[in-house]
Amino acid sequence: MLTSSLRQFALLAVAAVLTISAAPGGAQQSNGTGNNRLLRMFELSPEQEKKIAEDEHPKILEQFGGEYQNPAIKQYLDGMVSYLGKLSDQPSVQYRLTVLNSPVVNAFALPAGRIYITRGLLALADNEAEVAGVLAHEMGHVTSRHASQRYARTSASNLGVGVLGVLGQVLQGTELGGLAGTLGQVAQTGAVLYVQGYSRDQEYEADSLGVKTLNKTNYDPSAMASFLGKLQAYTSLQAQIMGQADTSNQVNLLATHPRTVDRIQRAIQQAGAPSKQRVLGREQYIPRLEGLLYEDDPEQGYVRGTKFYHPKMRFFFEVPAGFNLINGTTEVTAVGPGQEVIQFDGGAQNFSGAMTDYLASSWKNTQAPLRNLERFSVNGMEAATAMATVAQQDGSRKDVRLVAIRGDNAIYRFLFITSPESTQKFADAFRRTAQSFRRLTDAEIAALKPLAIRVHQVQSGDTVDSLSASFPYDRLKRERFMVLNGLSGPNATLKPGQMVKLVQEQR
Repeated sequence: MLTSSLRQFALLAVAAVLTISAAPGGAQQSNGTGNNRLLRMFELSPEQEKKIAEDEHPKILEQFGGEYQNPAIKQYLDGMVSYLGKLSDQPSVQYRLTVLNSPVVNAFALPAGRIYITRGLLALADNEAEVAGVLAHEMGHVTSRHASQRYARTSASNLGVGVLGVLGQVLQGTELGGLAGTLGQVAQTGAVLYVQGYSRDQEYEADSLGVKTLNKTNYDPSAMASFLGKLQAYTSLQAQIMGQADTSNQVNLLATHPRTVDRIQRAIQQAGAPSKQRVLGREQYIPRLEGLLYEDDPEQGYVRGTKFYHPKMRFFFEVPAGFNLINGTTEVTAVGPGQEVIQFDGGAQNFSGAMTDYLASSWKNTQAPLRNLERFSVNGMEAATAMATVAQQDGSRKDVRLVAIRGDNAIYRFLFITSPESTQKFADAFRRTAQSFRRLTDAEIAALKPLAIRVHQVQSGDTVDSLSASFPYDRLKRERFMVLNGLSGPNATLKPGQMVKLVQEQR
Protein backbone atom coordinates (compact mmCIF):
# COMPACT_ATOMS: atom_id res chain seq x y z
CA MET A 1 0.00 0.00 0.00
CA LEU A 2 1.38 3.37 -1.00
CA THR A 3 -0.31 6.34 -2.61
CA SER A 4 1.50 8.54 -5.06
CA SER A 5 0.35 12.02 -4.07
CA LEU A 6 0.08 13.79 -0.74
CA ARG A 7 -2.70 15.91 -2.21
CA GLN A 8 -5.00 12.88 -2.06
CA PHE A 9 -4.90 13.04 1.72
CA ALA A 10 -7.79 15.45 2.27
CA LEU A 11 -9.80 13.74 -0.46
CA LEU A 12 -9.14 10.37 1.17
CA ALA A 13 -10.49 11.62 4.49
CA VAL A 14 -13.66 13.09 3.06
CA ALA A 15 -14.20 10.10 0.78
CA ALA A 16 -13.72 7.72 3.71
CA VAL A 17 -16.37 9.51 5.74
CA LEU A 18 -18.78 9.48 2.83
CA THR A 19 -18.05 5.83 2.13
CA ILE A 20 -18.74 4.55 5.61
CA SER A 21 -21.97 6.53 5.72
CA ALA A 22 -23.28 5.11 2.45
CA ALA A 23 -25.86 2.36 2.72
CA PRO A 24 -25.09 -0.78 0.71
CA GLY A 25 -27.19 -1.15 -2.40
CA GLY A 26 -27.77 -3.73 -5.06
CA ALA A 27 -27.13 -3.55 -8.74
CA GLN A 28 -29.43 -1.36 -10.73
CA GLN A 29 -31.84 -3.35 -12.81
CA SER A 30 -32.34 -2.96 -16.51
CA ASN A 31 -35.08 -3.90 -18.91
CA GLY A 32 -32.57 -4.14 -21.77
CA THR A 33 -31.66 -1.70 -24.50
CA GLY A 34 -33.40 -3.24 -27.48
CA ASN A 35 -36.30 -0.76 -27.70
CA ASN A 36 -34.76 2.21 -25.94
CA ARG A 37 -33.35 4.71 -28.40
CA LEU A 38 -31.67 6.78 -25.69
CA LEU A 39 -29.73 3.79 -24.37
CA ARG A 40 -28.83 2.65 -27.87
CA MET A 41 -27.43 6.11 -28.53
CA PHE A 42 -25.03 5.70 -25.63
CA GLU A 43 -23.91 2.16 -26.50
CA LEU A 44 -20.27 1.79 -27.44
CA SER A 45 -19.01 0.87 -30.87
CA PRO A 46 -16.58 -2.08 -31.14
CA GLU A 47 -13.75 0.42 -31.67
CA GLN A 48 -14.75 2.33 -28.53
CA GLU A 49 -14.94 -0.92 -26.59
CA LYS A 50 -11.38 -1.81 -27.59
CA LYS A 51 -10.10 1.63 -26.62
CA ILE A 52 -11.82 1.56 -23.24
CA ALA A 53 -10.47 -1.91 -22.52
CA GLU A 54 -6.93 -0.79 -23.29
CA ASP A 55 -7.30 2.48 -21.38
CA GLU A 56 -8.74 0.77 -18.30
CA HIS A 57 -6.32 -2.15 -18.22
CA PRO A 58 -3.49 -0.28 -16.43
CA LYS A 59 -5.99 1.21 -13.97
CA ILE A 60 -7.25 -2.26 -13.08
CA LEU A 61 -3.69 -3.48 -12.59
CA GLU A 62 -3.04 -0.58 -10.23
CA GLN A 63 -6.20 -1.17 -8.23
CA PHE A 64 -5.76 -4.94 -7.93
CA GLY A 65 -2.05 -5.19 -7.12
CA GLY A 66 -0.74 -5.69 -10.64
CA GLU A 67 -0.43 -8.94 -12.55
CA TYR A 68 0.40 -12.06 -10.55
CA GLN A 69 3.75 -13.35 -11.75
CA ASN A 70 3.44 -17.11 -12.00
CA PRO A 71 4.26 -18.29 -15.55
CA ALA A 72 3.12 -21.87 -14.96
CA ILE A 73 -0.34 -20.86 -13.75
CA LYS A 74 -0.64 -18.22 -16.47
CA GLN A 75 0.20 -20.75 -19.20
CA TYR A 76 -2.23 -23.27 -17.71
CA LEU A 77 -5.10 -20.75 -17.59
CA ASP A 78 -4.30 -19.30 -21.01
CA GLY A 79 -4.76 -22.78 -22.44
CA MET A 80 -8.13 -23.06 -20.72
CA VAL A 81 -9.21 -19.64 -22.03
CA SER A 82 -8.16 -20.54 -25.58
CA TYR A 83 -10.07 -23.82 -25.40
CA LEU A 84 -13.24 -22.21 -24.02
CA GLY A 85 -13.02 -19.22 -26.33
CA LYS A 86 -13.14 -21.38 -29.43
CA LEU A 87 -16.34 -22.96 -28.12
CA SER A 88 -17.94 -19.72 -26.94
CA ASP A 89 -20.83 -17.92 -28.58
CA GLN A 90 -18.35 -15.73 -30.47
CA PRO A 91 -15.18 -17.74 -31.19
CA SER A 92 -13.77 -14.86 -33.24
CA VAL A 93 -13.22 -12.77 -30.09
CA GLN A 94 -9.60 -12.66 -28.96
CA TYR A 95 -9.90 -13.38 -25.25
CA ARG A 96 -6.98 -12.18 -23.12
CA LEU A 97 -6.69 -13.29 -19.50
CA THR A 98 -4.91 -11.42 -16.72
CA VAL A 99 -4.34 -13.06 -13.33
CA LEU A 100 -4.49 -10.26 -10.77
CA ASN A 101 -2.21 -10.21 -7.73
CA SER A 102 -5.08 -9.74 -5.31
CA PRO A 103 -6.37 -11.90 -2.46
CA VAL A 104 -9.90 -10.66 -3.13
CA VAL A 105 -12.09 -13.36 -4.66
CA ASN A 106 -13.21 -11.80 -7.91
CA ALA A 107 -13.45 -12.11 -11.67
CA PHE A 108 -14.75 -9.67 -14.25
CA ALA A 109 -14.47 -8.74 -17.89
CA LEU A 110 -13.96 -5.60 -19.92
CA PRO A 111 -15.16 -5.24 -23.51
CA ALA A 112 -13.20 -6.67 -26.41
CA GLY A 113 -12.35 -9.91 -24.61
CA ARG A 114 -10.26 -8.77 -21.62
CA ILE A 115 -10.94 -11.14 -18.72
CA TYR A 116 -9.57 -10.83 -15.19
CA ILE A 117 -9.36 -13.39 -12.41
CA THR A 118 -7.68 -12.96 -9.04
CA ARG A 119 -5.30 -15.34 -7.30
CA GLY A 120 -7.78 -15.21 -4.41
CA LEU A 121 -10.38 -16.85 -6.63
CA LEU A 122 -7.90 -19.46 -7.82
CA ALA A 123 -7.15 -20.39 -4.21
CA LEU A 124 -10.84 -20.79 -3.36
CA ALA A 125 -11.73 -22.84 -6.45
CA ASP A 126 -11.52 -26.60 -6.02
CA ASN A 127 -11.29 -27.93 -9.56
CA GLU A 128 -10.84 -27.06 -13.24
CA ALA A 129 -14.58 -27.11 -13.93
CA GLU A 130 -15.23 -24.38 -11.36
CA VAL A 131 -12.59 -22.11 -12.90
CA ALA A 132 -13.86 -22.95 -16.39
CA GLY A 133 -17.36 -22.00 -15.27
CA VAL A 134 -16.15 -18.61 -14.05
CA LEU A 135 -14.27 -17.98 -17.29
CA ALA A 136 -17.19 -19.10 -19.46
CA HIS A 137 -19.52 -16.84 -17.49
CA GLU A 138 -17.25 -13.84 -18.08
CA MET A 139 -17.05 -14.73 -21.78
CA GLY A 140 -20.85 -14.60 -21.77
CA HIS A 141 -20.71 -11.00 -20.55
CA VAL A 142 -18.24 -10.17 -23.34
CA THR A 143 -20.17 -11.79 -26.17
CA SER A 144 -23.45 -10.21 -24.99
CA ARG A 145 -21.76 -6.79 -24.82
CA HIS A 146 -23.12 -6.27 -21.33
CA ALA A 147 -20.42 -3.74 -20.52
CA SER A 148 -21.54 -1.56 -23.40
CA GLN A 149 -25.15 -1.82 -22.27
CA ARG A 150 -24.14 -0.97 -18.72
CA TYR A 151 -22.14 2.01 -19.93
CA ALA A 152 -25.16 3.23 -21.87
CA ARG A 153 -27.44 2.90 -18.84
CA THR A 154 -24.90 4.69 -16.65
CA SER A 155 -24.33 7.51 -19.12
CA ALA A 156 -28.04 8.04 -19.60
CA SER A 157 -28.86 8.18 -15.89
CA ASN A 158 -25.65 9.78 -14.56
CA LEU A 159 -25.41 6.89 -12.12
CA GLY A 160 -22.82 7.33 -9.38
CA VAL A 161 -22.39 11.09 -9.67
CA GLY A 162 -24.14 11.77 -6.36
CA VAL A 163 -21.21 11.06 -4.07
CA LEU A 164 -18.73 12.68 -6.44
CA GLY A 165 -20.96 15.74 -6.63
CA VAL A 166 -20.83 16.02 -2.85
CA LEU A 167 -17.05 15.71 -2.98
CA GLY A 168 -16.95 18.43 -5.59
CA GLN A 169 -18.95 20.72 -3.34
CA VAL A 170 -16.79 19.99 -0.32
CA LEU A 171 -13.58 20.57 -2.25
CA GLN A 172 -14.83 23.40 -4.45
CA GLY A 173 -12.31 26.21 -4.67
CA THR A 174 -9.44 24.09 -3.33
CA GLU A 175 -6.49 22.52 -5.05
CA LEU A 176 -8.35 19.23 -4.79
CA GLY A 177 -11.43 20.45 -6.58
CA GLY A 178 -10.05 19.54 -9.97
CA LEU A 179 -9.34 16.01 -8.80
CA ALA A 180 -12.94 15.57 -7.69
CA GLY A 181 -14.08 16.75 -11.10
CA THR A 182 -11.72 14.29 -12.77
CA LEU A 183 -13.15 11.48 -10.68
CA GLY A 184 -16.62 12.49 -11.83
CA GLN A 185 -15.53 12.18 -15.43
CA VAL A 186 -13.96 8.80 -14.80
CA ALA A 187 -17.20 7.54 -13.27
CA GLN A 188 -18.90 8.29 -16.58
CA THR A 189 -16.34 6.44 -18.68
CA GLY A 190 -14.60 3.11 -18.65
CA ALA A 191 -13.85 2.77 -14.94
CA VAL A 192 -17.51 2.22 -14.12
CA LEU A 193 -17.51 -0.90 -16.29
CA TYR A 194 -15.83 -3.06 -13.67
CA VAL A 195 -17.14 -1.41 -10.50
CA GLN A 196 -20.86 -1.42 -11.09
CA GLY A 197 -22.81 -4.67 -10.95
CA TYR A 198 -24.74 -6.33 -13.77
CA SER A 199 -28.51 -6.67 -13.80
CA ARG A 200 -30.14 -9.99 -12.94
CA ASP A 201 -31.15 -10.52 -16.56
CA GLN A 202 -27.57 -9.95 -17.73
CA GLU A 203 -26.23 -12.32 -15.09
CA TYR A 204 -28.68 -15.01 -16.13
CA GLU A 205 -27.80 -14.49 -19.78
CA ALA A 206 -24.08 -14.84 -18.96
CA ASP A 207 -24.82 -17.99 -16.95
CA SER A 208 -26.82 -19.47 -19.83
CA LEU A 209 -24.06 -18.73 -22.32
CA GLY A 210 -21.48 -20.10 -19.88
CA VAL A 211 -23.43 -23.35 -19.52
CA LYS A 212 -23.83 -23.53 -23.28
CA THR A 213 -20.05 -23.27 -23.67
CA LEU A 214 -19.33 -25.82 -20.94
CA ASN A 215 -21.76 -28.26 -22.52
CA LYS A 216 -19.46 -28.37 -25.54
CA THR A 217 -16.56 -29.41 -23.30
CA ASN A 218 -16.04 -32.30 -20.92
CA TYR A 219 -16.43 -30.01 -17.89
CA ASP A 220 -19.38 -30.49 -15.55
CA PRO A 221 -21.60 -27.36 -15.80
CA SER A 222 -22.88 -27.95 -12.27
CA ALA A 223 -19.48 -26.70 -11.06
CA MET A 224 -20.76 -23.18 -11.72
CA ALA A 225 -23.29 -23.70 -8.94
CA SER A 226 -20.86 -25.50 -6.63
CA PHE A 227 -18.39 -22.62 -6.87
CA LEU A 228 -21.10 -20.10 -6.06
CA GLY A 229 -21.83 -22.15 -2.93
CA LYS A 230 -18.15 -21.96 -1.98
CA LEU A 231 -18.21 -18.22 -2.56
CA GLN A 232 -21.21 -17.79 -0.30
CA ALA A 233 -19.47 -19.80 2.42
CA TYR A 234 -16.33 -17.70 1.96
CA THR A 235 -18.30 -14.46 2.23
CA SER A 236 -20.00 -15.67 5.41
CA LEU A 237 -16.60 -16.58 6.87
CA GLN A 238 -15.24 -13.13 6.06
CA ALA A 239 -18.21 -11.60 7.86
CA GLN A 240 -17.46 -13.80 10.86
CA ILE A 241 -13.78 -12.80 10.80
CA MET A 242 -14.79 -9.15 10.60
CA GLY A 243 -17.38 -9.52 13.35
CA GLN A 244 -20.05 -8.15 11.03
CA ALA A 245 -23.44 -9.29 9.86
CA ASP A 246 -22.33 -9.17 6.23
CA THR A 247 -19.49 -7.99 4.03
CA SER A 248 -21.52 -6.16 1.43
CA ASN A 249 -19.04 -3.27 1.59
CA GLN A 250 -16.23 -5.51 0.38
CA VAL A 251 -15.34 -5.99 -3.27
CA ASN A 252 -16.00 -9.61 -4.16
CA LEU A 253 -17.72 -11.75 -6.73
CA LEU A 254 -21.06 -11.71 -4.90
CA ALA A 255 -21.07 -7.90 -4.90
CA THR A 256 -20.36 -7.56 -8.62
CA HIS A 257 -22.25 -10.67 -9.75
CA PRO A 258 -25.65 -10.92 -7.99
CA ARG A 259 -26.28 -14.56 -8.84
CA THR A 260 -28.06 -17.44 -7.11
CA VAL A 261 -27.60 -21.18 -7.22
CA ASP A 262 -31.23 -21.54 -8.36
CA ARG A 263 -30.59 -19.27 -11.34
CA ILE A 264 -27.57 -21.30 -12.40
CA GLN A 265 -29.46 -24.56 -11.99
CA ARG A 266 -32.21 -23.13 -14.19
CA ALA A 267 -29.65 -22.27 -16.85
CA ILE A 268 -28.25 -25.81 -16.66
CA GLN A 269 -31.69 -27.38 -17.02
CA GLN A 270 -32.64 -25.20 -19.98
CA ALA A 271 -29.34 -25.95 -21.74
CA GLY A 272 -30.00 -29.68 -21.70
CA ALA A 273 -27.50 -32.51 -21.36
CA PRO A 274 -23.87 -31.83 -22.23
CA SER A 275 -22.47 -33.47 -25.33
CA LYS A 276 -19.54 -35.13 -23.55
CA GLN A 277 -18.79 -36.96 -20.34
CA ARG A 278 -18.82 -34.65 -17.33
CA VAL A 279 -15.60 -34.21 -15.34
CA LEU A 280 -14.41 -31.84 -12.61
CA GLY A 281 -10.65 -32.07 -13.07
CA ARG A 282 -9.76 -31.77 -9.39
CA GLU A 283 -6.69 -33.99 -9.66
CA GLN A 284 -5.38 -31.78 -12.47
CA TYR A 285 -6.14 -28.51 -10.70
CA ILE A 286 -5.20 -28.78 -7.02
CA PRO A 287 -1.48 -29.65 -7.51
CA ARG A 288 -1.05 -26.47 -9.58
CA LEU A 289 -1.88 -24.39 -6.50
CA GLU A 290 1.27 -25.47 -4.66
CA GLY A 291 3.12 -22.31 -3.61
CA LEU A 292 0.33 -19.94 -4.72
CA LEU A 293 0.67 -16.67 -2.79
CA TYR A 294 -2.15 -16.41 -0.26
CA GLU A 295 -3.55 -13.21 1.22
CA ASP A 296 -1.03 -10.33 1.46
CA ASP A 297 1.76 -9.71 -1.01
CA PRO A 298 5.11 -8.66 0.56
CA GLU A 299 5.03 -5.52 -1.57
CA GLN A 300 1.87 -4.43 0.25
CA GLY A 301 2.78 -5.53 3.77
CA TYR A 302 1.30 -8.16 6.06
CA VAL A 303 -1.73 -8.23 8.31
CA ARG A 304 -1.18 -10.43 11.34
CA GLY A 305 -4.20 -10.15 13.63
CA THR A 306 -4.32 -6.51 14.81
CA LYS A 307 -0.73 -5.87 13.72
CA PHE A 308 0.49 -4.55 10.37
CA TYR A 309 4.04 -5.11 9.14
CA HIS A 310 5.54 -3.65 5.98
CA PRO A 311 8.96 -5.24 5.39
CA LYS A 312 9.66 -3.24 2.22
CA MET A 313 8.86 0.11 3.82
CA ARG A 314 10.26 -1.09 7.16
CA PHE A 315 7.46 0.00 9.49
CA PHE A 316 4.94 -1.46 11.93
CA PHE A 317 1.78 -0.37 13.74
CA GLU A 318 -0.99 -2.01 15.75
CA VAL A 319 -4.69 -1.20 15.89
CA PRO A 320 -6.92 -1.64 18.97
CA ALA A 321 -8.30 -5.02 19.97
CA GLY A 322 -11.64 -5.66 18.30
CA PHE A 323 -10.65 -3.86 15.09
CA ASN A 324 -10.28 -5.90 11.90
CA LEU A 325 -7.46 -4.96 9.54
CA ILE A 326 -7.97 -4.97 5.77
CA ASN A 327 -4.91 -4.50 3.58
CA GLY A 328 -5.54 -2.68 0.30
CA THR A 329 -3.34 -1.69 -2.59
CA THR A 330 -3.33 1.99 -1.61
CA GLU A 331 -4.27 2.01 2.07
CA VAL A 332 -4.80 -0.11 5.14
CA THR A 333 -8.23 0.04 6.77
CA ALA A 334 -9.33 -1.16 10.19
CA VAL A 335 -13.02 -1.39 11.10
CA GLY A 336 -14.11 -1.29 14.74
CA PRO A 337 -17.00 -2.96 16.54
CA GLY A 338 -19.21 0.10 16.09
CA GLN A 339 -18.12 0.84 12.52
CA GLU A 340 -15.34 3.12 13.70
CA VAL A 341 -12.73 3.36 10.96
CA ILE A 342 -8.96 3.74 10.89
CA GLN A 343 -7.36 4.45 7.53
CA PHE A 344 -3.61 4.51 6.99
CA ASP A 345 -1.57 5.36 3.93
CA GLY A 346 1.73 6.88 2.87
CA GLY A 347 2.88 9.44 0.35
CA ALA A 348 6.19 10.54 -1.11
CA GLN A 349 8.22 12.70 1.24
CA ASN A 350 8.23 15.84 -0.88
CA PHE A 351 7.12 18.27 1.84
CA SER A 352 9.99 20.00 3.63
CA GLY A 353 7.99 22.02 6.17
CA ALA A 354 6.77 21.07 9.62
CA MET A 355 4.16 18.33 9.93
CA THR A 356 1.71 20.87 11.37
CA ASP A 357 2.08 22.85 8.14
CA TYR A 358 1.63 19.64 6.16
CA LEU A 359 -1.74 18.94 7.79
CA ALA A 360 -2.85 22.54 7.44
CA SER A 361 -1.92 22.76 3.75
CA SER A 362 -3.41 19.36 2.90
CA TRP A 363 -6.74 20.22 4.48
CA LYS A 364 -7.03 23.96 3.76
CA ASN A 365 -10.11 25.49 2.15
CA THR A 366 -12.33 22.48 2.78
CA GLN A 367 -15.71 22.89 4.43
CA ALA A 368 -14.38 20.96 7.45
CA PRO A 369 -11.81 23.27 9.12
CA LEU A 370 -9.08 21.84 11.33
CA ARG A 371 -8.94 22.45 15.06
CA ASN A 372 -6.53 21.56 17.87
CA LEU A 373 -3.57 21.40 15.48
CA GLU A 374 -0.48 20.36 17.43
CA ARG A 375 2.97 18.86 17.03
CA PHE A 376 4.27 15.74 18.78
CA SER A 377 6.79 12.91 18.34
CA VAL A 378 6.34 9.22 17.50
CA ASN A 379 9.32 7.02 18.37
CA GLY A 380 11.78 9.74 17.40
CA MET A 381 9.86 10.81 14.27
CA GLU A 382 8.26 14.22 13.81
CA ALA A 383 4.46 14.10 13.80
CA ALA A 384 1.40 16.31 13.96
CA THR A 385 -2.27 15.82 14.71
CA ALA A 386 -5.52 17.76 14.37
CA MET A 387 -9.28 17.24 14.49
CA ALA A 388 -12.06 17.99 12.02
CA THR A 389 -15.78 17.32 11.87
CA VAL A 390 -17.24 16.39 8.49
CA ALA A 391 -20.91 16.65 7.56
CA GLN A 392 -22.43 13.69 5.76
CA GLN A 393 -25.13 13.50 3.13
CA ASP A 394 -27.79 12.41 5.62
CA GLY A 395 -27.13 15.42 7.86
CA SER A 396 -25.20 13.51 10.50
CA ARG A 397 -21.56 14.22 11.33
CA LYS A 398 -18.32 12.29 11.76
CA ASP A 399 -15.26 13.27 13.76
CA VAL A 400 -11.91 12.78 12.03
CA ARG A 401 -8.60 12.67 13.89
CA LEU A 402 -5.71 13.28 11.45
CA VAL A 403 -2.14 12.23 12.15
CA ALA A 404 0.89 12.78 9.90
CA ILE A 405 4.30 11.21 10.63
CA ARG A 406 7.52 11.96 8.80
CA GLY A 407 9.18 8.61 8.19
CA ASP A 408 12.52 7.82 6.57
CA ASN A 409 11.15 7.57 3.03
CA ALA A 410 7.59 8.86 3.19
CA ILE A 411 5.05 10.83 5.14
CA TYR A 412 2.60 8.42 6.75
CA ARG A 413 -0.97 9.33 7.57
CA PHE A 414 -3.66 8.00 9.90
CA LEU A 415 -7.33 8.93 9.80
CA PHE A 416 -9.36 7.95 12.85
CA ILE A 417 -13.08 8.27 12.06
CA THR A 418 -15.79 8.07 14.71
CA SER A 419 -19.27 9.31 15.42
CA PRO A 420 -19.14 12.30 17.82
CA GLU A 421 -20.64 10.27 20.66
CA SER A 422 -17.86 7.65 20.48
CA THR A 423 -14.88 9.94 19.81
CA GLN A 424 -13.86 10.27 23.44
CA LYS A 425 -14.34 6.55 24.07
CA PHE A 426 -11.69 5.67 21.47
CA ALA A 427 -9.35 8.60 22.09
CA ASP A 428 -6.82 6.65 24.18
CA ALA A 429 -6.89 3.58 21.91
CA PHE A 430 -6.32 5.71 18.81
CA ARG A 431 -3.48 7.54 20.55
CA ARG A 432 -1.83 4.19 21.28
CA THR A 433 -2.23 3.16 17.64
CA ALA A 434 -0.49 6.31 16.43
CA GLN A 435 2.27 5.88 19.01
CA SER A 436 2.74 2.22 17.98
CA PHE A 437 4.07 3.30 14.59
CA ARG A 438 7.77 2.46 14.50
CA ARG A 439 10.62 1.22 12.34
CA LEU A 440 11.10 -2.54 11.94
CA THR A 441 14.41 -4.09 12.86
CA ASP A 442 16.45 -6.21 10.45
CA ALA A 443 15.67 -9.29 12.56
CA GLU A 444 11.92 -8.62 12.41
CA ILE A 445 12.05 -8.17 8.64
CA ALA A 446 14.01 -11.39 8.17
CA ALA A 447 11.44 -13.30 10.21
CA LEU A 448 8.48 -12.12 8.11
CA LYS A 449 7.37 -14.48 5.36
CA PRO A 450 4.30 -14.38 3.11
CA LEU A 451 1.62 -17.04 3.31
CA ALA A 452 1.16 -19.56 0.52
CA ILE A 453 -0.98 -22.55 -0.40
CA ARG A 454 0.59 -25.93 0.30
CA VAL A 455 -1.03 -29.01 -1.20
CA HIS A 456 -1.15 -31.91 1.27
CA GLN A 457 -2.14 -35.50 0.57
CA VAL A 458 -4.24 -36.75 3.46
CA GLN A 459 -2.58 -39.49 5.50
CA SER A 460 -4.15 -42.07 7.77
CA GLY A 461 -5.00 -40.33 11.03
CA ASP A 462 -5.28 -36.84 9.52
CA THR A 463 -8.45 -35.01 10.52
CA VAL A 464 -9.96 -31.62 9.85
CA ASP A 465 -8.91 -30.50 13.32
CA SER A 466 -5.34 -31.80 13.10
CA LEU A 467 -4.67 -30.23 9.70
CA SER A 468 -6.41 -26.94 10.42
CA ALA A 469 -4.34 -26.57 13.61
CA SER A 470 -1.36 -25.66 11.42
CA PHE A 471 -3.13 -22.62 9.94
CA PRO A 472 -1.25 -19.41 10.93
CA TYR A 473 -4.22 -17.60 12.45
CA ASP A 474 -5.26 -16.72 15.98
CA ARG A 475 -8.84 -17.90 15.54
CA LEU A 476 -11.31 -19.68 13.25
CA LYS A 477 -8.67 -22.12 12.00
CA ARG A 478 -11.11 -24.97 11.44
CA GLU A 479 -13.58 -22.69 9.67
CA ARG A 480 -10.87 -21.35 7.36
CA PHE A 481 -9.73 -24.88 6.48
CA MET A 482 -13.29 -26.00 5.76
CA VAL A 483 -14.10 -23.08 3.45
CA LEU A 484 -10.77 -23.24 1.62
CA ASN A 485 -11.34 -26.93 0.89
CA GLY A 486 -15.05 -26.76 0.10
CA LEU A 487 -16.07 -28.80 3.15
CA SER A 488 -19.21 -28.31 5.22
CA GLY A 489 -20.96 -29.66 8.27
CA PRO A 490 -19.69 -30.48 11.77
CA ASN A 491 -18.95 -34.10 10.82
CA ALA A 492 -16.82 -33.44 7.75
CA THR A 493 -14.22 -36.15 7.27
CA LEU A 494 -11.15 -36.67 5.10
CA LYS A 495 -10.09 -39.74 3.14
CA PRO A 496 -6.50 -40.99 2.88
CA GLY A 497 -5.03 -39.94 -0.44
CA GLN A 498 -7.33 -36.94 -0.75
CA MET A 499 -5.58 -33.67 -1.66
CA VAL A 500 -6.33 -30.67 0.55
CA LYS A 501 -5.12 -27.07 0.64
CA LEU A 502 -3.22 -25.81 3.67
CA VAL A 503 -2.02 -22.28 4.42
CA GLN A 504 1.54 -21.99 5.66
CA GLU A 505 4.42 -19.54 5.53
CA GLN A 506 6.14 -19.58 2.17
CA ARG A 507 9.19 -21.83 2.07
